[in-house]
Formats: sequence, structure tokens, C-alpha cells
Amino acid sequence: MDAETNGLYGAPFAIAAVARGGGAAPAVFLGRCPLIGPVDPWVDREVIPMMTDIPCTHDGLDALLDDFWVFYRAEVEAAGDEDLVCIAHCAAPVEAGLFRRCVERDPATREFQAPFPLHDLATLLLAAGEDPRAARPYLQKAGLKLPVEDRPHDPLADAWCCLIAAENLLSEPRAAAVRA
Repeated sequence: MDAETNGLYGAPFAIAAVARGGGAAPAVFLGRCPLIGPVDPWVDREVIPMMTDIPCTHDGLDALLDDFWVFYRAEVEAAGDEDLVCIAHCAAPVEAGLFRRCVERDPATREFQAPFPLHDLATLLLAAGEDPRAARPYLQKAGLKLPVEDRPHDPLADAWCCLIAAENLLSEPRAAAVRA
């Protein structure tokens, strides 16, 4: 999964997630809402230009968070609570913050429903001797391609990048030693 926020600790304005398993077609979530508050200069320069073709699908943050939560929980139910591996690349503070915001919308119900643990692709890359901050060079080195146009900070491309890199890293022989 991947989220784009208005600064590292700001409100999310775009969320993407890709789930696959059991041979079924991938389930995909992609949502976007207007940014809240003044736009962070780095986000304005580096992120917004990569998202010009992603329309706003939600009127506001609450609706985006609620729809993402419904998608996430449906995938948990489909996979089984203990079997779903939720992974993001450099998950703190952005994706961890996203799940915190989701839980805070209904803490009595959601407190124990967010991913625990939220896995991080960066740790897998580090364990494999790769740069933990750079998933795309790993994909290129491994000869792996994305099924969507590859644009950094496009949340759907980033979610696919995370999924494909994680699947490959976890399938490699050394992954058995890491999982032991």
C-alpha cells in the first residue's frame, strides 16, 4: 500500500493498495481527495506533478479514509486476519499515520483491527543487502516490471512497486532464513 500526504506528517490526500493472493485477480484501491491546508512545497514540486491524471474520487478526507478502511478490512476478511501481510515502503511516518487516522475515526471498533505489524519493504531490502530507501533500483536489478506506468509518487505505481519487490524478496532462498 502507499499513501501520499501533505508533508510527512500531514493529512493523506491519495491512497492506493493492491492485494493479491490465492490466484485471484488483484484487488485494487485508488482514491484521492483535495489537499487540506497550504500545500507543502516539496509535495507541490515532487508529488502533485506525478498525479495529474488521478482524479479526485472523494469530496474530503473522511470519505477517503472510510472507503480505504472498507477496502482494507474486506481484504483482511478475504485473506484471514492472521494471513494478510500488509506492507508499505518506508511505512513510518506516512502509512503508519494513515492507519492511525483510520483507527481514530472509530477507536472503539477499530483499535485492534489495523495491521499489526505493518511490515516495511525497507527492512526486507536492507536484509537483502539493498538500499532500503530505493525499491525501484531493486526491481530493475531483478528484472521485474510493474503492470502500470512507473511514476514515483504515483500511489498506485508505488503500491505495485512495493508488492512486487516484497513478493520477490520473500520468495528468494535467503528469505527462509529471515523468516525462521
